[in-house]
Amino acid sequence: MDIAIRPLGPGMAGEFFRYFEECAFPWGDPRSNCYCLESRLPDEQRLQEPFERRAAAKALIDSGRMTGYLLYHGERPVGWCNAGDKAGYPPVCENPELFTVKPRPGLNKIIYCLDIAEDWQGRGLAGLAMSRFLTDARAQGFAYAEGYPFAYLLYAWQYPGPVRLYEAFGFSFLREGSLSRVYQKELTG
Repeated sequence: MDIAIRPLGPGMAGEFFRYFEECAFPWGDPRSNCYCLESRLPDEQRLQEPFERRAAAKALIDSGRMTGYLLYHGERPVGWCNAGDKAGYPPVCENPELFTVKPRPGLNKIIYCLDIAEDWQGRGLAGLAMSRFLTDARAQGFAYAEGYPFAYLLYAWQYPGPVRLYEAFGFSFLREGSLSRVYQKELTG
């Protein structure tokens, strides 16, 4: 299986939208308009119309504030991993259930969303994304990696990634909140 993982950067909004609008979800699925905004914008719920959400995502991508990885099979995007410095995720930093240490740039790299297109699930892509995430986090000097899989394991759309993925990559369970579990992995030492 030939999968390429490319960091999202300015100028890649079209590829990001292509994943969400054409590959990630069945046609007409309202999740295609999420654009991973809840992790970046404290007031994302005010953006009700798809064109507003799309414009906000484009602004975040073009400014370099939306970070993560797109996974490709050939030229087709087949996965998305919303990952970056926790200090750049205001809603995450402000959520007491996701608190681990006082956020500061360069300390914690997080995965907020790890979504694989339905027809590509179960083929190991999430593991490839997690491996790349951890490799980059170490290379970038982060002390910790974190993820927040859902506490309710039977929820059909496990967009933060499944608990078993975090456990397979050596993350430690810290606590369970009302919606999410907090997993952390020390990267130094």
